[in-house]
Order: sequence, then structure tokens, then C-alpha cells
Amino acid sequence: MSKIIAIMFLLCCGMMLFGCADDNGRRKAEQQKTIVVTDSVGRKVELPYPLERVAVCNVYNAELITAVGAIDKIVGVDNYIFKDQSGFKNRFNETQVFGISQNAMNYEKLAELSPQAVIITGEGTWRDAQEMLDRFGIKVIVINSYYTDQFADNCRLIGRIFGREEQAEELVNYFNDKLAYIQKQLQGVPRRSLYFEYRTLGKTALSRRCKTSRSRRRGQS
Repeated sequence: MSKIIAIMFLLCCGMMLFGCADDNGRRKAEQQKTIVVTDSVGRKVELPYPLERVAVCNVYNAELITAVGAIDKIVGVDNYIFKDQSGFKNRFNETQVFGISQNAMNYEKLAELSPQAVIITGEGTWRDAQEMLDRFGIKVIVINSYYTDQFADNCRLIGRIFGREEQAEELVNYFNDKLAYIQKQLQGVPRRSLYFEYRTLGKTALSRRCKTSRSRRRGQS
């Protein structure tokens, strides 16, 4: 009888050890699940995959994330995104705001929000953000969603980091169809002058979009 009990005890111990080893292996595999992507300024960034918590600068970036169905992954926003309540259907509140823009970010607030990554544009202080946020283990991804000529690449990049590749490809195909129609309609149409101010007097950020629309800024040949 004692032998049977001893054998059963050994079997139970073995099963417990096997279960612990299997659980540890599964946790280790989950911890190691990362991808390496190339962002809009050519940096290779290793990220957890898929991203579950991000902070976002720039309305265009937030719009693309929303379009691929990942708005629920946004835990922090800049003030421009927060102020667009109608555009984002009152999704964000003041407790999620970490600064006016990427040029005025509150890094302590970002650390409090605890995102896995911050998505910003290449037009601001992304280098400073990278240096500061690295201390908190927060990744920085540069994505210039507002450039028409980079739309497909940026859309696929956003789809990739959130595990929404299929949705991103659908959006790319829709965009390319519309762009092809516009280009067809503009064949043989002379370029025209365009003046467009963007938020600040005398400032424009539309040079690439002007090129796509076959127009040019005043003073540009």
C-alpha cells in the first residue's frame, strides 16, 4: 500500500513540475513576442506584438489608427486629438491628454499612462522624445500619416504594429482606387497655383499634397 502511495506521490510531483515548466515556457514565449518595423524616418524599432497600449500625437495618426479598427488601443492623446471630439466621437477625456502637441509633451504624464509606445511624427522633437521615453521603457515610433505619397506604407505600418494587416490593406486599396481616379481625371490638365495656410500665418505643410493634386504653391516653379 505504501508503495502505491509513493508512486502516486511521485506522479503528482512530476505532473506539477511539468505544468510549471509548461506555464513558464508559455510566459517566456509571450514575453518574447516582438516584431521589428521600419518607421517613417528609416529607424528600425523593436516592438511588442501586437501593440495593446499606445499614446498618439497628431490627428492624422489617430485617424489612421481608428480607420484600421485599433482606436481602443489608444490610452493617451495630444490636445489636438482631444479637442476633435466630434471626429473621434467623444472617445477621449482630459485624463488622457499628455501635452498640447509632440513639441510640448509631459513625460511624467506619459509614464503615468504607461503606453507600450508613443506614435509621433517626424516634424517635431522625436529625438528628444526617444531619449526621454527610453528611461521609462516606452518605445517611440515615427509615422508621418499626413503625406499622400507615403500613405500606403504608413497605413500598412500601422496595420502591422496593431495586428490589423487585413484591415489596413483594405484601406490602402480603397485609397489607391480613389487616387487612381483623380490622377486619371487630371491627365493633360495644366498645373495651377495654390496658396494654403495651415494653422499659423504664413505656414504651409502641403507641398507633397500639392504635387499629388498637380498644383503648386505660389512661388514654386
